[in-house]
Amino acid sequence: MPNIIKYWFPPVVFCLLLFIQSSFPSPIKEPDVPFFDKYLHLLAYAILGALFYRAYATQRIGGNKSKVAVLSILSAGLYGISDEIHQYFVPGRNADIMDAAVDFIGAVCGVLCYQYLAKRRSTAVGSRLAD
Repeated sequence: MPNIIKYWFPPVVFCLLLFIQSSFPSPIKEPDVPFFDKYLHLLAYAILGALFYRAYATQRIGGNKSKVAVLSILSAGLYGISDEIHQYFVPGRNADIMDAAVDFIGAVCGVLCYQYLAKRRSTAVGSRLAD
C-alpha cells in the first residue's frame, strides 16, 4: 500500500491541480511571449508524463520500458484531451486542438527525459559499485 501512495499519489494530485487550474477563466494578461501558453502546456504535460512513467514502472509491466512509455504518454495525453473538453464548458475558456497536441508532445518529452535520467542514474550507481 505505501508504494501505491508513493508512486500514484503524485500523478493523481498533479491531474487534480491541472483540473482545478483549468476550471478558472483564462488569465486576463499573459506575458508578451509568443506561444506562452503552449510552453506552459509542454512543461505541465512533460511533468505529468514523467510522473505516469514513474508510477507505471512500479507495476507488473515495469520491466517492459516500451509499454510503460506508451501507457505513460497515452495517460498524460488523454488526460490533456479530457482537460481541453472540460475547458470547453468553462466560461472564459475554450478547447484548443493545438493545446491537446502540445500536451502529447510534452508527455513524450517528459517520458524521454525521465528514461534518460533514470538510465544515467543507474549507470552512475553501477560505476560506483564497481569501484
